[in-house]
Amino acid sequence: MRNIIIVLSGLIFLTMCTGYGQTAQEYYNKGIDKFEAGELKEAIKNLNKAIEINPDNAEAYFNRGLVNGKLGKHREALKDFDKAIEINPNDIDAYFNRGIARDELGDHKGAIQDLSFVIDAKPSHTMAYFNRGLARGKLGNQKGAIRDFTAVIKIKHDVPEAYINRGLTKRKIRDYKGALADYNKAIEINPDDAGVYINRGLVKHKLKDHKGALADYTKAINMNPDNAGAYNNRGLVKHDLENYAGAITDFNKAIEINPYHSGTYTNRGMTKHALGNYRGAISDFNKAIDMNPSDARAYFYRGLSKCQSGEKNSGCNDLKKARESGFDKANEKIKQLCDD
Repeated sequence: MRNIIIVLSGLIFLTMCTGYGQTAQEYYNKGIDKFEAGELKEAIKNLNKAIEINPDNAEAYFNRGLVNGKLGKHREALKDFDKAIEINPNDIDAYFNRGIARDELGDHKGAIQDLSFVIDAKPSHTMAYFNRGLARGKLGNQKGAIRDFTAVIKIKHDVPEAYINRGLTKRKIRDYKGALADYNKAIEINPDDAGVYINRGLVKHKLKDHKGALADYTKAINMNPDNAGAYNNRGLVKHDLENYAGAITDFNKAIEINPYHSGTYTNRGMTKHALGNYRGAISDFNKAIDMNPSDARAYFYRGLSKCQSGEKNSGCNDLKKARESGFDKANEKIKQLCDD
């Protein structure tokens, strides 16, 4: 009770000395109002003032951390959550958001530590499991990530993002059937997410379900006609089905939408190569290599196209560059086509 009286007395004295200036609480409240209104810079100004007047207000630090996070200032947000936790070590929301800030800054181990604290304190905190799963995946702990996404699903069955991310993780470990089941469930919950159809198309392609993959990519394109990735991926399926004209049409559209993705030029070049259009293929591989000089696949197929065009020396140099980059197929072609 004594502490409350001292604080109130201090506020009254401050108000009297500053000519009826705003109190820390008033600045804090105004900062929250500005935050909720989306006026983030004004929110920061008011929360700064609240903290200047009352530097022991954990909520002011916490909410300033949230605003800094919204502004992409994750380092500043981290400092705010540190201070909020220093003042109130039991605030699991501060630990959760500090975990998010750490993850954004690339400190995935620190993020996992904070999110684990939250889970220990509140085992039903689905977002802590979800974000810990993301952090574990970034560290290459795919099994741990799957466990976390599964925990989210056990607590709440209708979170499509948990199925999507578990599917993505399963795909990384080549559990394509498991990934397919997760994408099916995500689509059942939310059939309006074009991205899930693209991911399911990738898995169906891996499982040699070309018809199903084409259907998913077409569905994604119908939902979002400006999705270059869907056209590119559908083109790859058509290439595998030897529908080369259809593949080139899709690659052309993907490039029209996004002319800065080197892989699409490589894919179109491969299809032109398959059609015997070696000059056109070389032009596409040149473009791909200009954009991405480490594209071993582009060097390999440009080498083949050059050899087919009578440019053996230059072609073999490309094949050797592909081999140097770890493209295993290059060894056999070098033995067949080159002098060494």
